[in-house]
Formats: sequence, C-alpha cells, structure tokens
Amino acid sequence: MALIGRLKYDALTDDEIVHKVGSENLVLGTQVVVNEGQEAVFVKEGRALDVLGPGTHTLSTSNIPVLQRLINLPFGGKTPFTAEVWYVNRHAKLDMTWGTEAPFPVTDPQFKILVPVRAWGQFGIRVKDSRALITQLVATLHDWDADTVRRYFSGLLVSKLKDTIAKAIVRDRIPVLELTAWLDEISGKVRVPVAEEMDRWGLEIVNLYVTSITIPEDDPAVVKLREVLGTRAELDVLGDGYKLKRTFDVLETTAGNSSGVAGSLLSGGLGLGIGLGAAPALGANLAGALAPAAATANAAAPQRFCPACGGVAVAGAKFCSKCGSAFAAAGGACSKCTQALPPGAAFCPFCGQKA
Repeated sequence: MALIGRLKYDALTDDEIVHKVGSENLVLGTQVVVNEGQEAVFVKEGRALDVLGPGTHTLSTSNIPVLQRLINLPFGGKTPFTAEVWYVNRHAKLDMTWGTEAPFPVTDPQFKILVPVRAWGQFGIRVKDSRALITQLVATLHDWDADTVRRYFSGLLVSKLKDTIAKAIVRDRIPVLELTAWLDEISGKVRVPVAEEMDRWGLEIVNLYVTSITIPEDDPAVVKLREVLGTRAELDVLGDGYKLKRTFDVLETTAGNSSGVAGSLLSGGLGLGIGLGAAPALGANLAGALAPAAATANAAAPQRFCPACGGVAVAGAKFCSKCGSAFAAAGGACSKCTQALPPGAAFCPFCGQKA
C-alpha cells in the first residue's frame, strides 16, 4: 500500500466552492499543499481538526496536536490513517442569480386589489468561516458548488423577499405598480435577514440585488387596477373642472326636459352620482339657473280673482281653491275680457275696462 507523501488539489474552479479529498493512506509527515485563494480543512472522524491556509503544511502532532490521540503510532509515525482534506475556495462568487418560480399575491394598499408579482435578482457570496461551512452545512457531500448554494438558499431569498415586499406595501403604502421604483430600498431590506442566516453557515453576502419586479399585464386584477388608476388620473387632471362639467351636464339635461324641473333634477343627480362634496355648489348653480324659468312660467299663466273672497285662482278654474265658490255663480265678470272681478272693483285689473 503506497503511502501518500504529498496532497494537493489544483482543479478547484470559480464555480466550485468545496471539494473533498479523502484518503486512507495519510501518514504523519504527509505534505498538504494549499493554493492562493484556498483553505484546507483537515477532518478526522467527522471532526474539523484544523484549517490550513495557503502554503505547504506537514501533517504532524505539533501543528495538529489532536492527531496524537486519534491515531496509533507503533511504526514511528508512519502508520497509515484515514482522514479527509476539504479544499475550500475563498474567492467571492458574484454572479449567482435567483428568482421566484411562480407569482405570489400582494394586496395594493390603496385599492385593496390582490395582484400577482414576480421578482428576480442576483447575489454574491464568499466563504467566511471554512470550519463552520464544512461541519454545519456541507456534511457528507463530496462537492459543493455555486449551483448547490443557489438552490439551497433560493428558498430563503424568496421567503425574505415576499416578507419584505409585503411589509413595504403595508408600512410604507407603496402602490404595487410602483414597486420597481423602490428596488434599492427593497434590496437593502432583503439583504439584512439573508446575511444573518448565511452567517450561521460560514458564508457572507458580498452583494444582493433585486433586479426586477414584474406584474403580468394580462392578469384580470392588473387590468382592473390600471383602469382604476386611469380614472383617478383623469379626475386629478380635471380637478374642480370635473364638478363644473357635470353641473353643466345637469343643467343642459334639465333645460331640455319639459316633463318638470323636479323630475329632471332628480334623474340627473342620481344618474351622475353627484358626490356629497359637490352637492352645495351644484344646488346653488341649479337654483340660480332654474329661478328665471320658473318665474317666466308663472308669469305666462293667466290669473283670475274669486269674486267671493278675493283669492287668486288660475284662469279657467270653475271653483275657487280658497273658499270653494263657483266662479260662474258669483258673477262680476269683466264685460270686455270676461275675467272675474274682485269684490268692489271699479275697473278690471286685467284690461282696465270700467266695471
């Protein structure tokens, strides 16, 4: 059985974060070579005994004292023993992407409409504590590459993203359709909990960005939300002009309706859905506009006086609405215009004829 006198791993790539080299032929005196940007974790029986930095290291009980208790040395230190050397890539990996597999629902804070949202981003990591990474996360895996990290932590990222966006919408009342304007703030808030979680496993976040937040434009909820926002924008542009325009619409409808002022006002007001805020101004406008018409209508209608009580009656009436006297029986009609004369009248109040 050939004993290993030198151990080295040169194939560690940018995408490969951890690679395990296991051997049953290590002995005290074996040299472990660690390249720049690497660390080697010496593991025996599941215990991380030491972390070796760049350079050439000779396995001995002086630099790894615990070996004395873990192996027998009956052959002058040349007894083969089983151990593992984990080569760890300490270079930062910056181009790791993540994204939501499916849209997740959020509620717009202004209109309470549930809208589906998707998000994508990028993050970078670096190994901060090789011992913690090997003992707590990598475990029995042979290799641990960037894709493994991405898949392992993507669930954490998406969970923290959903929580952050939901809190931003509720606390800051950010409209759903305006989330893309808050990407920097959302990225910063997502990074904090993710960094805390990764620190437990010996990793650190170098950067984390939410690069885009998208909303499916063909979704019925999104279509409805955009319609509502469009209507609101139109009202904001018109301002007080909107109320004035609707008042003119009511007046125009009223003027063209000969069935009665009250009916026109009622149908116009209910049909337009006049708000409480516009009611006083609209009422004043209508009163001013309708008063001349009402006065003209009253002036155009001929009148007559009751010969019994002097009450005013509409022309053509046969009985007085005040005392009930019959106009024909009371007599006293003008000889010229036939209008009823008030009691004691010397001249007709309608045509001036002497009574």
